Amino acid sequence: MSPAQQAAVKTEATSYIACRSCGVSKPHTDQFFGYTPAGNLRLRCKQCASLRGAARYAANPEPAKRRAKAWRENNRERECELKAAWRRNNPEKARASLRRRRARYMAKPGMVERARISAADYQRKHPEVKRASEARRRAQKAGAGGTYSLADMERMWRQQEGRCWWRVTPKCQERNGIMDRTRIHVDHRIPISRGGGNGPDNIVLSCAQCNMAKSAKYPEEFAARLL
Repeated sequence: MSPAQQAAVKTEATSYIACRSCGVSKPHTDQFFGYTPAGNLRLRCKQCASLRGAARYAANPEPAKRRAKAWRENNRERECELKAAWRRNNPEKARASLRRRRARYMAKPGMVERARISAADYQRKHPEVKRASEARRRAQKAGAGGTYSLADMERMWRQQEGRCWWRVTPKCQERNGIMDRTRIHVDHRIPISRGGGNGPDNIVLSCAQCNMAKSAKYPEEFAARLL
């Protein structure tokens, strides 16, 4: 049977119904009609169902907002996954949305000054975040591939049990490698200036003394200098 004949047979087997709202006769398939919670095809086409939902929301948005808020509170991880997937699949729209939100935020009276003060206060309380941001900026400027997040840093902190990765300088050894969380440094095992990446597989958390002593050395060069 040719493809045209198969299509004709399929069309004959498909039942048509008139949409309950618009009255237009359409194939009763999931292409044109959505499903009920019980798994049956609805009697109102998708287009009319969308228009009906939009009209109901415009007339009384509060119930929908409460349902959406309750769902977000009960499905935080799922919401983050869906938002991240949308941003990956729609990078241009995501950037445009972020620009619009920033513009609305900064257009409020006195918001520019409040944002500046808030950012400065946050940086004072979280200097490790500022250092990590500066390190990422330097890596991007140097053309290093890869990136890492605050979640990666938190994971490394737990894996290293709050201790310096190198633990080789005298001051570091005196405190048994234990680091002050507000003064940690993000160090690249293979220096960026020598071809290292900026991803989680090439970074470790280090104290200031060990990081500055290592500088742009390979790990084996750093170890050899201490012997």
